[in-house]
Amino acid sequence: MKDIGVTDVILSIRIKRDDNGITITQSHYIEKILNKIKRENCSPVNPPIDLSVKLLPNTGKAVSQLEYSQAISCLMYAMTNPRPDIVYAMGKLSRSTSNPGTHH
Repeated sequence: MKDIGVTDVILSIRIKRDDNGITITQSHYIEKILNKIKRENCSPVNPPIDLSVKLLPNTGKAVSQLEYSQAISCLMYAMTNPRPDIVYAMGKLSRSTSNPGTHH
């Protein structure tokens, strides 16, 4: 084992230290995912999904199942770390990986 100094990023989690304490964030990981799926210009929302919206099975034009599944899996990794706020949205969206549509 080798000491390489103070850690900045570990397991896609950025660690920031200052006088007020330690802050962990995954913004750089989320930005990397958005660039990968070509959604870097999307707007942030809070909460990430409207609880009253019912996602129905896709009956219209399908989107790429592979790209949708890759995006869902990347975001599920983010959800298991410091992003518990997206768990509900990811659970709803992951149900549509076999036939995703544009509304998903």
